[in-house]
Amino acid sequence: MTLTEALQRFNRKERHWLVRDALGPASARLGENFADRVQAAIRLRDQSFKIDRGAWWAIDFHIDWLVAALHMLRHGSETVAIPQLNAPMIVTGSQQDIDLVIASESTLVLIEAKGVGSWAGAGLDSKVARLSALPSSVVNLDGKSGEIQLHFVLCSPGKPPCLDTSAWNSWMKTDQGILHIDLNVVAEAGQFLRVQRCSEAESPNDKWTHWQAINDLRSNSLVNK
Repeated sequence: MTLTEALQRFNRKERHWLVRDALGPASARLGENFADRVQAAIRLRDQSFKIDRGAWWAIDFHIDWLVAALHMLRHGSETVAIPQLNAPMIVTGSQQDIDLVIASESTLVLIEAKGVGSWAGAGLDSKVARLSALPSSVVNLDGKSGEIQLHFVLCSPGKPPCLDTSAWNSWMKTDQGILHIDLNVVAEAGQFLRVQRCSEAESPNDKWTHWQAINDLRSNSLVNK
């Protein structure tokens, strides 16, 4: 069983099926520009890294699925049908996921993306803590799961965020900090708008008797010029 096959056995995300169906055969390959950016980022940690343009990818891949897929790949498909000790709590039964996974023969890239929101929230910290706490039976401190090497990349518009990575495992960063790629944001039909509830006098209030659309300054500041 390959890494891709193991991940595919657990991938039951309808949003992924929909995107694949909508893109058709074009979904079989990563975009050249995107692949180049991922490769350049990971080479800051592993100079020999070369991305497979035809690598399998999936969106919103649950961490529970990731744990089970890596366990199955290392210990055999029959083992996951047998109750496994859940200590530490590596399978949580939650919807917590990785935004994008890219898998090839011996490489698994985990990408977390942020657009308008902030990296300062608890979401990233929670995911990093969970990935860092995985036992060596799943992935070791160097990001190795058997013959598979894991990489962790952040993706957001503009410059890399300044984050405290002192608690991150070594495979999730470099000595200089995080691995990051710029997220291309394109305004296809002019400035982005957001909807807000307001009063008849266009003032936001707690009665919400009216609504209006206004320019979203935050989103528009992220658009690639």
